[in-house]
Amino acid sequence: TNPVKATNPHIAILGHITTEELKSRMTDVSIANGLGNRFLWFLVKRSKILPHPGRISDEIAAGLAADILDALLFARSRGEIMQDAEAWDLWTDVYGPLSEGRLGIAGALSARSEAQVLRLSLIYALLSQSQAIGAVHLRAAMAAWDYCEASILYVFGDSTGNPAADRILVALRAGGRMTQTDISELFGRNLPAAKLNAALELLLFAKRAHPVRDESGAGRPVTFWEATS
Repeated sequence: TNPVKATNPHIAILGHITTEELKSRMTDVSIANGLGNRFLWFLVKRSKILPHPGRISDEIAAGLAADILDALLFARSRGEIMQDAEAWDLWTDVYGPLSEGRLGIAGALSARSEAQVLRLSLIYALLSQSQAIGAVHLRAAMAAWDYCEASILYVFGDSTGNPAADRILVALRAGGRMTQTDISELFGRNLPAAKLNAALELLLFAKRAHPVRDESGAGRPVTFWEATS
């Protein structure tokens, strides 16, 4: 009874958050529903201590403003922007690896890699007032995306998103080989066998851990799990 209409919306969000707060507030839902991978994540650290950093001169600020305005007017006057031949060939080569993705939280947050790189390459082309997306713009976009992926991995590590699997992996990396009985002890033998097996299968599929059959003893062979280096 009270419809809301948005005509030609274009919404951009620029935000700042600490790594600790991000990890505490980034819920499983926001990771799984595609919200998190609509953002470009950049880890930023202070490079130097400047108690009196000064200010940018009016002349430099005016020059930057003029450059941005020129790029904006150029972008508004353009129709469809295509890739040139060199960028087309480069995009053909990198599209497959970009589309592969990865497992776990890092994979979920970087799931739109090819779309993000394509958008970034268009932005670089428009900023340079180019008639087409060139290889230089695409390489710049890929470099920016590489930093985004590295930032995600730094903040979230290689977490699988499965609490049991992540706990097992931490134990394997800290203590070395463990039998399935040892792993069960991590959870006080309270983790159902189906969930334990699912966690181990996930670690195996993600190439984070693998089983090793030890036949060196006098008795029956023993299967150990160890983290994949």
